[in-house]
Amino acid sequence: QAFQSMLSIKERETRYLHNNNSTMHADLKEPGKLSLLLKRPELHLEDLVRYGYTIPEDFGPDIRRRVELEIKYSGYLDRMHEELARHQKAENYRIPEDIDYHKIQSLAWEAREKLARIKPLNIAQAMRIPGVNYTDTSAL
Repeated sequence: QAFQSMLSIKERETRYLHNNNSTMHADLKEPGKLSLLLKRPELHLEDLVRYGYTIPEDFGPDIRRRVELEIKYSGYLDRMHEELARHQKAENYRIPEDIDYHKIQSLAWEAREKLARIKPLNIAQAMRIPGVNYTDTSAL
């Protein structure tokens, strides 16, 4: 229950930071959303307190850190989630067993050799082979 409470508070504060339009300047040229300010490497959640943002009492250090990290790295995390979704989708793309990799001109030579030797069952397996890059799996 304490964990659920922490998640609820974290979600509330993350939502607030994303949605709140602030007039704070924080030594910036233009005012902006608190979440945009927090994405700046030089600013931290504690810095926002100095510029007028108040942190609720139930918003402890662990939650502050999680919220700050989620906002600062949201772009990176979104890209990783997209990459994971692509890999999961690739599991469904089967490679014919009788495929002749040497006839696929757009494959790099190293990829042709490794794919022919390893014979992956699907695109996801091919993606995990060292020496087979994104361009090679796209060609498949």
